[in-house]
Amino acid sequence: MAAILHPIRALEHVVSEYRDYLQTEFRAKDANLRAALEQELDAQGFLAQEPFYQAHRPFVDGSNWRDLPIEPALARVMEERTQQPCGYLHQTAAIDELLSDSARPVVVTTGTGSGKTESFLLPVIQNAFEDSAMFPKSGLTAILIYPMNALANDQKLRIEDYLTEAGFGNIKVEQYDRSTSQKTRQEMRANPPHILLTNYMMLEYLLVRPADRENIFANHRCRYLVLDEVHSYRGILGSNIALLTRRLKAHLERARQDWNPNPPATERLKRFPTLVPVGTSATIKSFAEDGLSREEVIRLRDEAVQEFFGTLTGAERESIVVMGEELKSVDVPSEAVYPSPANPVDIRGLDFADTASIEQALAELAGTPGASLEQAARSYKLLWDLNDWLIRRPMSISQIVEAVRESVAERAGGSVEELTREVEAALTVGAALPDGTPGALRLRAHRFLRGGWKFHRCVNPDCGRLYPMGEERCGDCGHQTAPLYLCRNCGADYLAFMGDPDNEPLRPRPETSDQPEWMIYEPDRFNLPVIVDDDDDDDDSGNVAPPRRGQQRVPAQIRGRQVRMGSFDPTSLQFSNDPTDYRMQVTLAPARTRCLCCGGTAGSRSVLTPVALGTSAAVKVIGEGLVETLAAANVGKEGHDGKERLLVFSDSRQDAAHQARFVIFASRYDRMRRRLVELLESRGVLRIQEAVEALSELAVNHHDNPYVPEDTGWLPDDTRDRIAVWEEAPLLDELAVNAGYRGTLFNLGLVGVRYNRLDEYVHARGENLAGTLAIHLGELEYLCRVVLDEMRTRGALSRPMLQYHPAHIACPQHFQRAEWERRMKLPQGYPLTPQREVVANMDAALLPSGIKHHNVWRRPGVGGRGPSVERIIRHLQDRLGGTTQLNPQIAEDVLSFLRDGSFVTAAELFGFRDRAHLLQVNSEVIRLELLSEQQRVHCEVCGDVRTGAPVHAPCPRCHGLMVTWDDAVVAQNRHVRRIRNREAIPLVAKEHTAQITTADRAEVEENFKAPSEVSPVNMLACSPTLEMGIDVGGLDAVVMRNVPPRPDNYAQRGGRAGRRSRVGIVLGYARSTPHDQYFYDKPREMIAGEVPAPAVSLGNRDVLIRHLYAIVLGSAEPGLAGRMIDYVGPQGEMKHEAVNALIEGVTAQVGHAVEVARQAWGADVLSRANLTDDDLRALLAALPDRIRFVFDATARQVIELRQALEHYTQTLERRHAGTRAADLVARILGIPTDQRTNQQDADDRSAGYPLRRFAEFGLLPGYEFPSEPAALRLLG
Repeated sequence: MAAILHPIRALEHVVSEYRDYLQTEFRAKDANLRAALEQELDAQGFLAQEPFYQAHRPFVDGSNWRDLPIEPALARVMEERTQQPCGYLHQTAAIDELLSDSARPVVVTTGTGSGKTESFLLPVIQNAFEDSAMFPKSGLTAILIYPMNALANDQKLRIEDYLTEAGFGNIKVEQYDRSTSQKTRQEMRANPPHILLTNYMMLEYLLVRPADRENIFANHRCRYLVLDEVHSYRGILGSNIALLTRRLKAHLERARQDWNPNPPATERLKRFPTLVPVGTSATIKSFAEDGLSREEVIRLRDEAVQEFFGTLTGAERESIVVMGEELKSVDVPSEAVYPSPANPVDIRGLDFADTASIEQALAELAGTPGASLEQAARSYKLLWDLNDWLIRRPMSISQIVEAVRESVAERAGGSVEELTREVEAALTVGAALPDGTPGALRLRAHRFLRGGWKFHRCVNPDCGRLYPMGEERCGDCGHQTAPLYLCRNCGADYLAFMGDPDNEPLRPRPETSDQPEWMIYEPDRFNLPVIVDDDDDDDDSGNVAPPRRGQQRVPAQIRGRQVRMGSFDPTSLQFSNDPTDYRMQVTLAPARTRCLCCGGTAGSRSVLTPVALGTSAAVKVIGEGLVETLAAANVGKEGHDGKERLLVFSDSRQDAAHQARFVIFASRYDRMRRRLVELLESRGVLRIQEAVEALSELAVNHHDNPYVPEDTGWLPDDTRDRIAVWEEAPLLDELAVNAGYRGTLFNLGLVGVRYNRLDEYVHARGENLAGTLAIHLGELEYLCRVVLDEMRTRGALSRPMLQYHPAHIACPQHFQRAEWERRMKLPQGYPLTPQREVVANMDAALLPSGIKHHNVWRRPGVGGRGPSVERIIRHLQDRLGGTTQLNPQIAEDVLSFLRDGSFVTAAELFGFRDRAHLLQVNSEVIRLELLSEQQRVHCEVCGDVRTGAPVHAPCPRCHGLMVTWDDAVVAQNRHVRRIRNREAIPLVAKEHTAQITTADRAEVEENFKAPSEVSPVNMLACSPTLEMGIDVGGLDAVVMRNVPPRPDNYAQRGGRAGRRSRVGIVLGYARSTPHDQYFYDKPREMIAGEVPAPAVSLGNRDVLIRHLYAIVLGSAEPGLAGRMIDYVGPQGEMKHEAVNALIEGVTAQVGHAVEVARQAWGADVLSRANLTDDDLRALLAALPDRIRFVFDATARQVIELRQALEHYTQTLERRHAGTRAADLVARILGIPTDQRTNQQDADDRSAGYPLRRFAEFGLLPGYEFPSEPAALRLLG
């Protein structure tokens, strides 16, 4: 049996991966708390909502391509592209209508992937072909308006492909947007194209700019005005578009027609065609459809679409033809029945690759033992009902069960549980049936996954139930809940409260509150008695005896507030200092900076943190689960190119860019970890340099390092260096720079760091030092190992990449190729005297700028907790029973001992300009090795991982002991399993948003479509740029990083999945926003993918006035110039002659503007805004003063900005403010700053472009919010 993507099993795998990730990140120390999470994960709706299923929608066939009124060559192109002799009914009906002599306005409202584009493209191309054959003169025959440039880009390429394949080389198609060059614009003015693609903003400019409005529309034969994705025009945008299309129609009627003004009668309809508006839309529904017949539903939908489109375009509502989707009916075989009783089938062990297994399961479900696959399918009525129901709308299993109970007499009395099992089995088996099997289900599966976790826990210790989204009261026992926090080190749990514990009950504290906090901790649950120390943790002098084994001392104060011990009543939330008053014995910590269980801290940050899953990380996990399940399904699939592809949608460009960067960053580290483990398995112990060389070799072999050239036959030294630093950066991050991250190879317990022959050296030379410390040689070895670890993980490692500040002139150039997002770029080390002798501490002022040092012992008179090496030595000496006579000399002796053995070395470090020598761990003694179960130890309390530490040795961080770390426990971590998984497929992401250039987007799309041997890119993180109609090839899955704004957005994004295979997976990640959580709770409303017809108002006076001003400004001679510098000089002086000329030109066109407004909008529109002709003239009479105000405000702004510029010029002070002011003046006035002196117009996105400036001041239509903060300040 051929491989098949089974969407139900695929969803199960993805949710399982997400579950594993949540369990890995939920690092609770308390077994009961972990069990509470396990219990909730199994609850319906906790981790994910129930899935919805939607069957492939087979549209009714229409006419043969060859029978349509299009050229045979174009019909042949369609046959080849669709691999079908005919189109869908909605396509061919629209084509027939639009190419008839009496064509009426058409709206095609169908689902994603239904071929809406061809419904208007073929008439547009056919009409252009006929025009080019009839008339030698260039001129517009169709204007296609798109809501975004990326969609127009894609459509232009598609049109050009059609023209090329059909041999229509004489048809000219052009796109006019911000990226269109001045040369192309001039060519279009001289010779307008047959087909013009643009967006509504640029159409506005075309109607106002003098050169464009006169020339591009001259001698047009424009028959079609196409509004693609018309459902997106709603609200104020819809009002603007409605007035704009009417102005366009009026302008076309008035455009210059000085070529062939009197054609023969046979050509007249072609020379002066009637403009036909055409719209495409997502599936539109009427507001109320429940209980209505199909005919009534269609009638109401058509009326709603006619009302909307008529309002939008000015077309007569009754004349508008609405083309909805017509679905093929499901022909149920006569022998299909519901077996009675239902036959239970265990689907858990079903083998989808085994046809016999599928056949047997279906025969059991159908009650036809021994029947063939086809016989069983034809006999099982539920399979056919599922096809019928799921074709019409997405349904969840619970909805299907309800439909069965209501409509199937044989199942009316069945229990919900029995019906659920039957429906699940029928869906699972039906989706596994081979292609061609009668009744086979080809499903698109939808599911929402919960994100934005805000864990609360019931305060009742007898209950302790977890709640995922901050629910304030427990549904089981009625007690309140409180925010749950875990220690980042040990996983001990706390509940967050606020209030005065002496005078009032405590209250759960939201994370966003600025009230003083109390973190409730129950020490008895961890069998670790708390001993209160008299010192504040912010002033650890080191003179107090450190904690003994098995006991955790905590300071009397944290952050200046007292630590409280007593009891707590979970019902009243009252605290008492008497531990016997209430049944819960607790400790109140007044801050989150120190854990009362392990004593851990996180510097100035909180060590107690809420359980939070980053959106980008969660989406990456979901994506990994998807590509792996897709790969398993596509093994051996005919025609599959070996690459699994995934789209990840975000609402904003920033979120999409962040998601792409995160995946790129995280996947790079995943790759390093996986490969280093493989290398250590095959080669054994490695030095750091050996590891870097081996990683570089693998990178060359796999061609997956950005600096590996295509031809690897000879690699120059500089190329090898670039490859090596790119490979070394993530390894150094885990070894030395970001070693505290929980997911490093070393903290996961997979790889250990050994200091070569340290044990031999200590036993050979360490007797004197051991005697000074009063410890055994084995204990001295352990102490030395811990000190080396501490130095290394603070960045003091003698690798060249850790010895240069990037700004130093001697920093090797190839280091810049590391693409290393280091948190700390300063080289770091431990103190040395100018004579390079070991010293316990030094003053930072003695070091050159750009170099950081860490003292090993506190400087005299300095407070605080003391350097980490000092704290470790004091702590271990106490735990090991060594000398208590500790002083800076002890630390110097330890480091000198390690230096004598070459374990640390005096390294030359390079700062911003100068250099210095500091002590670093000698990288040559480091050995990397895989850890066996016997070698792997960690602290029983805080989880600190130490390679080579003796079992039951004291933890250097806390009061715990080092214990073995079983393989079984380590393997529970999802990160470990993925590192060890040789079949894991990495995500290779690219950004696809409007932020990147058109050329880069095209390259990204080609790499995404290309097979894996050509490009590994398998994930696009995209904004709504890819939502509308853009073809990026066949793919099976889509992830939404947030729940989209509307159902039509969801349908268009989700519709990318399974367009070609007819099987797809759509996953939505619901963040913590109210919008996302609303639709997580009500997924049906979003997944339906249908929207009511948008509401558009024509009575908005402000919008209409702006369009009125656009008419008069577009008619004025001279019209608006291309740059503000033409009206305001660089000193802020007004150019009165130019301003007066513009105002005179506007004043002269008042009568014309009123006439055009009346023609464009008619009494119907004007009356809605309560505007008469006199009102229009009065508004136009006020325009000159408003124009002067715009130029006045601009001049004032330039004068104010020049003050900062002149201050800098005169004093050479505040250089940044001066240069920024100069740049702003240039932008405001449209002065080119990049030597493009031939640029006649300013960038039309900036305030230096008069049309944009006028829109910001309310004088021209504003299709988007003002982007220039300077203008907002002036208006405010």
